[in-house]
Amino acid sequence: MENDALTPRLPAEAADLPREDIGNKAGGLIAVEVAGHHAPPWRVWTAALTAKLAAMPDADLAPILLETYNELDAGSGIIFRSSASGEDRAGSSAAGLYESLHADSPDACVAAFRSVAASGSAEHVAAYHGAHTPEPIPVIAQTFIAADVSGVAFSGHPARCRPDAFYVECVRRGAAGLVSGGHDPLKLSVGWSSLEAATEHAGAEGPEELPAAIVLQLRDALQALEHSLGTAIDLEWCHAGGTFWPLQARPVTSLRLDPALAPTEPCTSWFFDQRFPAPITPFTRSTLLPVIAEAALADALRMRGAPVPQELLVDYAGRAYAPKRIYDTMLRGAPRWWLSPDLRQIFKPDGRPPGGWLNTLGYAWCAAGAVWKERREVFRNIRAWERFCGGLNEQLLAESPPPENWGAFVAAWREWDAWTLRFLRIHRWSILWADYGYRFIAMLSARAAACISRAARLKTAEANAALAETLAAGTPEALQAFKAAYGHRSGSLDYAAPTWAELLDCGALPTPHLSAHAAPASPPLWPLAILVRLLEMREEQRFHWERILARQRSLALNLARELTRVGRIQHEDDLWFLTWDECDALMQGAAPDPDAIARRRHAHAVYHALIPPQIIGPVHDQSDTGDAAQLRGLGGAPGIADGNALLCRYPDEIPPSPEGRIIVVASLDPAWTARIAGAAGLIVERGGILSHAAILAREYGIPLVIGVDDALDRIPADARLRIDGTRGTIQLL
Repeated sequence: MENDALTPRLPAEAADLPREDIGNKAGGLIAVEVAGHHAPPWRVWTAALTAKLAAMPDADLAPILLETYNELDAGSGIIFRSSASGEDRAGSSAAGLYESLHADSPDACVAAFRSVAASGSAEHVAAYHGAHTPEPIPVIAQTFIAADVSGVAFSGHPARCRPDAFYVECVRRGAAGLVSGGHDPLKLSVGWSSLEAATEHAGAEGPEELPAAIVLQLRDALQALEHSLGTAIDLEWCHAGGTFWPLQARPVTSLRLDPALAPTEPCTSWFFDQRFPAPITPFTRSTLLPVIAEAALADALRMRGAPVPQELLVDYAGRAYAPKRIYDTMLRGAPRWWLSPDLRQIFKPDGRPPGGWLNTLGYAWCAAGAVWKERREVFRNIRAWERFCGGLNEQLLAESPPPENWGAFVAAWREWDAWTLRFLRIHRWSILWADYGYRFIAMLSARAAACISRAARLKTAEANAALAETLAAGTPEALQAFKAAYGHRSGSLDYAAPTWAELLDCGALPTPHLSAHAAPASPPLWPLAILVRLLEMREEQRFHWERILARQRSLALNLARELTRVGRIQHEDDLWFLTWDECDALMQGAAPDPDAIARRRHAHAVYHALIPPQIIGPVHDQSDTGDAAQLRGLGGAPGIADGNALLCRYPDEIPPSPEGRIIVVASLDPAWTARIAGAAGLIVERGGILSHAAILAREYGIPLVIGVDDALDRIPADARLRIDGTRGTIQLL
């Protein structure tokens, strides 16, 4: 019975355990099973069990390993593999830093197990976890397959990825030499739909060709795993005796798009990248993006008397980019001091748009005309917002029509689009008032600016605190009350992103860490109180916009259920890979195109593994990867912090307890700020001093440097840093 407690966990048992107990490699094997494929039989010892076994003498350890060996041996022995939480992550794979050892007989098991278990050395743990003491790691025991052909398959070519192809390397027999770089493999680029394989390199140790049946199995496995994990996949596989075996699946940690896919003119994702931190689904691209572009770009072009191009946005890597010439036209002649610091980033190297004195006068004249035309929203902005909120509250009480009544459904959707447009036209003036007012006060008195920031009562901080209280209470009544008040929040403006209420129901909502949260100070006297209110509205308006988007997401989910019910789409989440016009056609009886959905889903997964630069095009297609010690940005929140860099490609990679770390992210959405309060400091690539990240960092008292170009590429993982959130400097210690 005692030995039974020390035996490894079966896959079904491991699937119910927390990921930190079983590690990411075991999690990848579980994903293989969920995707409908079967890896060679395996078991996993949790980190705690590994520690117990490693402390046992060989005489006690050997019988436990022998039992596992006898269960898994298929004639060629078993393989012991690490499953550390620091490997196979979305942002880093730790490839080669942990061990996998083949035990070809029972006598080899003890030594192999101990060697793999010892992979959790201080050096490995320090490099990937920020700790400086050894930790036990989970260990996997798996049937060893004597392969005829072994290889790796990537959703896209690591160096020149195209979303219409995947990439394969393979060798004859075992894959150990392939992954270590010691063998010369056959290298193929394979069309995603056509499955036509183009040989990039006919390696001496690779097969002459890869049979079509294996190519098809690879494509199907990649497709199923991408659907399951939502990102590009790095798949280890082998083929033995006519059987295809997926050996391990992990997220691809680094892809570079084929340069030929870059736009033919400089484009920037400024404004859009802070609102859509992940690739945008085709459904959202065809519905919400045109509404945002109308208010953010088309209105500004009309203000300058410039023609509005038919295509305002460019699709690159699943993100929304606007041609830089649009911003040149919108802001031609605007003086540098007038532009917000984050806006200056797109006008390199001078930090200002083209133009001279005549253009400056023209800009001032057009701006004055726009202010006069929209004077109610400008000079009575707070009152306009209050009227909007009152009307929105009434509109939210109205019932939504079912998708079967397609005409009424479309009308309801368009009405919500109109509410978004109204919101954006009030919001832009609120931002300008808050931005220029805060910058003016900060120029006069840093103490007054700090007082204003501390006095603002922020909806995001309020929601995070409410989440902490709700999870602490854990009662059905508390959960229901929280969902009613804050359940509409989401980690992205994309309609495909689940709401907080949905995440709470499935236990996937980020756990807040709010020990550093401070209560707002008393509000200052008028007129500073007006500026405090405008700063509050900066967060509050996004909060209420999400109420509109949550209602539209509810409509979209109803539409997805209806299309699934009538057999127009196979899965409800296929809806996100259709355009609005295609949904309309399907509701009118058109035949579906499952191949188009599959291609778009694959492209979306590939794009998820990319962090495209803010500016792309002929001049800016190469990132500046200069010395990390020379990095500078904007002082977003005052204070000096020392700590090890924690690189997070996406905000949802921030761990629940980042104490003592300096978190480095591309952008930070309000919905993911619940986890930042325990951090020593923040470095954010995109945004300005009134971005959500900056406002929340000041609220929680965390030093922040913002607007740091290519920080994720230029700062080494776990580098020891000192940041100054007042001066905007970053020092590599």
